[in-house]
Amino acid sequence: MDSHHFVPLIYQIFSRIDTASDLDNRFGYSFQAVLQNLVCKICIDHPYHGLIQLIALSNGTNVGQSKHANQFAGDEKKVQVIKQLIDRLKKTSTGYVSELLDSYKIVTDAYIALAMHPTKDWVKSRMTKNLQYTKTQLKARSLWLNKCLHRQTLSLPCVFTLPPQIRPGADYGDGDCDPIGSERIKSFADTFSITDSGIHRPKIVVCEGTKGGSYKQLVKGEGKTMKAFTLFRSTNEPHNISISQLYFYRRYKARCCHAASILNNEYVSPRSKKSITS
Repeated sequence: MDSHHFVPLIYQIFSRIDTASDLDNRFGYSFQAVLQNLVCKICIDHPYHGLIQLIALSNGTNVGQSKHANQFAGDEKKVQVIKQLIDRLKKTSTGYVSELLDSYKIVTDAYIALAMHPTKDWVKSRMTKNLQYTKTQLKARSLWLNKCLHRQTLSLPCVFTLPPQIRPGADYGDGDCDPIGSERIKSFADTFSITDSGIHRPKIVVCEGTKGGSYKQLVKGEGKTMKAFTLFRSTNEPHNISISQLYFYRRYKARCCHAASILNNEYVSPRSKKSITS
């Protein structure tokens, strides 16, 4: 069966990655070996859909320093298996897929750094608009969204909140052009803001696409809501992404075309709107 049939089930499939157990070979084959081969094929054939999910899971233990961090921390053994899969992909995939893996990791790290950045001082001084990355506690420029892709010769990732259409022929442009239905990240605005209300005051960033699109994104990742790294597109369609435990998921809303959640292993069909629980 062609790999594109499995792309809508990425959230469920990738969440099953784990270490092999004693029962893994009870039917004469290794379930984890088959699963991981499938994951690698999806990432190679459909990198704009698969790589970001794999990177998400590889950050399962990256939950910051919050007092609630422990409850969100992932299984270290599972995370190690996923990191081994990433290394395997870098060695076996084509040039542009390997480059995409690096570029998605760079942008994801920058998102995490901003999501976890405290806002208390800004709120106290009533500074909520046009904040400069130079005024943050992020000393490394590689962690600034507006600088993370500068001087990079890697293939550019797609705008996180605008995934491309699933292509049965896996024709996504080989990293040289924008995939159909999406556009790649060109840059981020040099300033960001924080919301006027909310307990943890999420950050607001603007992502610029290679086709001229502008995507406002809401970045949140502190306190009891650490699991919620929420990105809102400029069309007001919400895309909720877990950035602390980094399980990426979407929640169905009136203007969303579909939703999927690996947190409860549930997929919501865009046509029927019925839940299909794995």
